Parts: sequence; structure tokens; C-alpha cells
Amino acid sequence: MDKKFRFLLIDDSEEVLTKLRSQIRTTIQASQFTFGLEVEYLHVKFDTVDINGVATKVVSKQTIVSLGDMCREKFHYIFSDFAFISDYEANTKLKEQLLRDQRGVRRSDIEGVLLTLEDIKKRYLEIQKDTDFPQMKITLIDAHFINHSGKVVLYTNSPAPFDNYFDENEIGERELEVKRAFENLSKIDFILMHKKFLITPKIEATFTDTFEKKIYFATLLSKYITNEMEYFTLEHMVASQNTLRFKNVRKGAREIFILGLALGAMSALLGEMLFHFLSRPIELILEYFGIHIKESIIGSLAIFVILLIGCFYLLTGLAGKLAKRTEEITNRLSGDDEK
Repeated sequence: MDKKFRFLLIDDSEEVLTKLRSQIRTTIQASQFTFGLEVEYLHVKFDTVDINGVATKVVSKQTIVSLGDMCREKFHYIFSDFAFISDYEANTKLKEQLLRDQRGVRRSDIEGVLLTLEDIKKRYLEIQKDTDFPQMKITLIDAHFINHSGKVVLYTNSPAPFDNYFDENEIGERELEVKRAFENLSKIDFILMHKKFLITPKIEATFTDTFEKKIYFATLLSKYITNEMEYFTLEHMVASQNTLRFKNVRKGAREIFILGLALGAMSALLGEMLFHFLSRPIELILEYFGIHIKESIIGSLAIFVILLIGCFYLLTGLAGKLAKRTEEITNRLSGDDEK
């Protein structure tokens, strides 16, 4: 059973990532098990490049380099902001325009303003062609990011006029966008903060300070993500119970069988030793005291009972030690003795 789980958190806000880093726990205690949570925080930054004579914001090369450093092992979960704001001024103007027009946002509205996980993948595929980009990073990013096979959770705070982008009739398209970034992922979940926490434009307007608003939402988000991490860890533990007791069962059965044979051999050897070494001395002792029971059935039965009782107590003690040893072996093989 895994005792360490790796998570990747992706956001374009340093304030949000700092808050998450301070709130999310690194260990979870469940019964006698302690699970480690290794969390990587990827800060998405932007470069301005010339595309057909137009200055365009793209995911920075440094972001891709940092991603390569974080992909040294597989991730069980990836949490990410759904959209990364490359141009805050344009985003603010878009919001104001949509409110004036009293309509929701369209895909064409956010192009060049908001980037997504698919844009991270596209930028990586461009950068990996650079001769100075290390082959090791390409291998790790391909294995643990592009071919991520775990769960991806997208979070977003998108009250009106952006909320329609995540309506029931639109959520399928959003999932397809994520799948274009991770073709092998197992499951996609969305944390729609504006719905889950009932964040309306009126509530959002109460935050006059942008930094204060980010910290508030980051606090809510960190609590939710921590719960998701704990749930995943406990879910994994419960699911593992079906096979936990039978881990290395062939090895365990072999060791227990060998101990059983040893006990049987000891019992047989002890019985033979008792008969061989004690039968003649006991007979001589009885003859010395004038008790002749060689032909006496009662006397023979008495000696047998005495030997039986002695062997019972001796073998019971040995069996107790065997049972304790068997329990220790079972716990070791199942992992129950690991702390």
C-alpha cells in the first residue's frame, strides 16, 4: 500500500499558491497509518512572443522548466486553476463589456486573454524542440504530466458574466479541453467556487482590494483541496484492504507452513526422546521402589497420563510462541507493523 502521495497544484497567482502552501498539510494520520503528502506548486508565468507580427502572451519557458523539475515522480492528483489570466487589463475590460451587453462569455472572447492547461501542453511541445532543453526533462514531463493517468481537478471562481461557461450544456466541452491536455487521465472533476460557495457578483463586489479577494478565495480553496486530498488518501487505504491482508501471500503461506512442519517435527522428536530416554529410567525407578508394573495395565496407563500432561504443557508453550511468531510474520507481510 502506498504511504506517499504526490499532488501538483497549478495556478497563475503567487498569492494563491503561497496561501495554499501554508494551509495544506503534509501528512495525514489514519488509524495506525501515516500517509505523506508531497505537494508541488507550479506558478504559471508568461512570456511575450511575436506571432505573425502580433505580440502574444504565452506560457513562459521558465514555467516549463519548473514543471520538468517537479515531474521526477508520478502525480496521483493534479489540481489546477481552469484559466490563467495572461492580461488582467483585457480581462477586466471583457468583464465590463459582457455586463453591459448582458450576455455570457464565448470561447472567442477569451482567446489571448485566458490560457488553459492545453496551452501549457502546446507551449511544452514547442519548447521541447529547442536543442538546449534537456532530454531528461522531456522524458519526465511526457511520463508524469502529458501521460498523467490519475485524476485532474479544475477549480475556478467564475460568477456572472463568466458562469455560463460552466453550465451543464457547456461542461462537456470544458472536459474535452482538459482531455486534449491529458489524454490518459482517469477522471475530471470541477470545483465551481461561484456555485459551491454561492459567490454572486454582489458578494464579489464587496472586495475592493484585489489581494484581499485572492486570499479569501485561496483560503476557501485550500480547505476544499485539503479535504479532497484526505478523501483520496483514505479512499486508497480502504480500497487496499481487499488485498492488504494477502500481500505476498505465497511467501507468508510458505513461512507459516515451515513453522507448522517445525512444530510437528519437534513434537515427534520430543515424543521419541521421552520414550527412548525416560522409559528405562522410569522402569528402573519403579523396580527400585518395589513397584512392578511391567504387566500392569493400570500402571502403564498412569505413566502414559503423566507423560501426556507433561507434553501438553510443553507443547502448549511452544504452540503459543509459534502463534505469536505467525502473527508477527502476517503483520510484517501485510504492512500492519509499518508506522
